[in-house]
Amino acid sequence: MVFYANTTFPHCTGDSAGGTFAAAVALKLRDINIQPQPKLQVLIYPITQMVDFMLPSYVRNEWEPLLNKRLMAALWLNYAQGRK
Repeated sequence: MVFYANTTFPHCTGDSAGGTFAAAVALKLRDINIQPQPKLQVLIYPITQMVDFMLPSYVRNEWEPLLNKRLMAALWLNYAQGRK
């Protein structure tokens, strides 16, 4: 989730996929120069790394039934290609 709770101190915050979304929104606001710019990002365990699927957390959870390494790779590919 992204919140602008106070226009004098705008910020983006979120956890897990919401943290990833908050980071992406903050970058987009920067790129298109929307004012006021966020002054703070609170990202609680965001999913921001999609390059190395051999990191310990990916290896440890490789065969988890709900969110495994193969599904994470597929989701990242969809995200990177702009698919819904």
